[in-house]
Amino acid sequence: MELMTHLVCFAFLAVWSVPTVADVHLDVSTPEIKVGCTDTLTITCNVTGDASSTLKYLVSILISLRGSTNETTYADVASLVKIGPHEDVRGFYDNVTVWGNGMDLSKAHLAAQWRHPSERLAGDYRCVVTGLDEVGHHITLTANATVAVAVTDAVDADKIKEIEARLEEEWNAMKSELVAENERWAERFQELRGVLFTKETFYNNHHYLLTRNVYNNIEVAAALCRLYSGYLVQIDDSDEYNAIVSFLGGVFEFDSVFISGTDRGNEGHWVFQGTNTSMPFTRWGSSGASNGGDTENCIVLWKASTWEMYDQPCYDNIYKVGTICEKPMVN
Repeated sequence: MELMTHLVCFAFLAVWSVPTVADVHLDVSTPEIKVGCTDTLTITCNVTGDASSTLKYLVSILISLRGSTNETTYADVASLVKIGPHEDVRGFYDNVTVWGNGMDLSKAHLAAQWRHPSERLAGDYRCVVTGLDEVGHHITLTANATVAVAVTDAVDADKIKEIEARLEEEWNAMKSELVAENERWAERFQELRGVLFTKETFYNNHHYLLTRNVYNNIEVAAALCRLYSGYLVQIDDSDEYNAIVSFLGGVFEFDSVFISGTDRGNEGHWVFQGTNTSMPFTRWGSSGASNGGDTENCIVLWKASTWEMYDQPCYDNIYKVGTICEKPMVN
């Protein structure tokens, strides 16, 4: 009888002291994706262990997806890899947000989340956890979960129509507000235009404006043109050049005016600012271009030379330099 008691106690202790590996389970926020209705899809791989678990050191957590039962391979979705005291968490799918924690085995996890998931995120998900036991043996744990695409029923169809109607109503209200705001800005800019520009003309369905003030910095001049939804005038041919020269007749407040053109970074090769395309037309003055070397990388039309082109400094220009802005007309 005493021997039997010892055997029972030994068996009880043996069963009681059997270590567990660790638990891993893959949770999904929803088992079905209702396209257009499901707001968020979250896939979370949770690893739980305690002092009795044989998994002592976590190496990595990998979540992958097999989009169809006909597919034989899984595509990586997200991973967590421990590197010494650090961990690297990455996502491999478009528009996925990932986070995780591998430092604490009692609550290690890796999660991947999408907003407004599409049907391509349905399929078989798998989580693979790799680690080591206390003597360095490799341990691999897996868990699986499935996300399906819900069949849209009449209720869902009605909900989608309700959402579409609400979105259309909100969009129309937003458009009306944007139109009203645009009209208010247009009125304000018309008032401001008289302060910024001194004269204007139209040619070949383009609007040209001459600044009222001196701008000896090409970037400031270009910013002013952008304020008007335009750009530094780009002279494409002799007809446009002649129209600009005629426009500048009677201008006395400037020595020259900035136009689009620079050879900064490639001396002697002139391109338009902004587009970086080669200038198709030039009308250089008697001294020609590039006589200033790399200190004169912008172009002006020079009044004393009947508005021919000369290279000038882009910044801190010592002359009185105006600016011509160009803006395509909208039909």
